[in-house]
Amino acid sequence: MNRRSQVQLVETIAILLIFFILLLVGIVFYYQYQKSAIKEKGKELASSRALDTALKTLFLPEFICSKGETEAEDNCLDLMKVRSANSTFSEHLTEYYFTIFSFSNITVHQLYPEEQTYYLYAKKREQTRNYLPTFFVVTLRDQAAGTEPEYSYGYLEVGVYS
Repeated sequence: MNRRSQVQLVETIAILLIFFILLLVGIVFYYQYQKSAIKEKGKELASSRALDTALKTLFLPEFICSKGETEAEDNCLDLMKVRSANSTFSEHLTEYYFTIFSFSNITVHQLYPEEQTYYLYAKKREQTRNYLPTFFVVTLRDQAAGTEPEYSYGYLEVGVYS
């Protein structure tokens, strides 16, 4: 009887060992799956934040083209407002604009009739892992007081650091 109980004990130990090895392999596969799923979710959230920041910028009252009481023009930025935005943003960076834009870079590129770049906002994260730019084609209106507005074309680049 002693020999038979030793064999059963060895069988039980072998079955438990195989069970724990399979359990360990399953845990490792599940960990790898969750790791890649978390990375994908992070990329999805970063792109969502980039699009949200770009839309906030595009419809910010500090930039939009308006004609007094009328409705604002779609996808239009006022160049007079854009030119003065950098100084306004730097004055109120921590108290207001950082809560809107967070860590991002906002630039307006004028392409036609002449190429010009306007840097509106830049707040870079110290340990940047990712930079995700979003682009929107915009019309740029330049109107001096009492004259007809001049329109040019360009694009708005909003890059988000994550």
